[in-house]
Amino acid sequence: MLQIVTPIQNQRISEELFTIQVALPGTISPSQTVSIAIGLQHCGSKPCPVADDDEILGEILFAGDFKPKRGDPTMPAYQNFTFNASDVTSSGHATIHIAQFFLLGAGPSATLDIRNVSVRFQ
Repeated sequence: MLQIVTPIQNQRISEELFTIQVALPGTISPSQTVSIAIGLQHCGSKPCPVADDDEILGEILFAGDFKPKRGDPTMPAYQNFTFNASDVTSSGHATIHIAQFFLLGAGPSATLDIRNVSVRFQ
């Protein structure tokens, strides 16, 4: 199951360029990532509703291959995705959603894992 390393929950993003770092810790069961999608849900002046967090990806910023690399052998493999804030959103609250489609187990079975983090663009 993937992890959103950065940005962290409720982080204020004021830079023009911002990076989403996605890590893939090791698993006990064999797995193979097929692809990921990164979406941004705009919510304006109020925080995004919690009920929508796992249902809506919002505006798709990236959809494609996920090829994490291991830098430090003691840390999980990761991949950075950098975006221009002015191209993807205006100021205000937003939720970043990441959906990972992967094959799990010896069978294997198709699996979808969705993670999200709330942020605020300034």
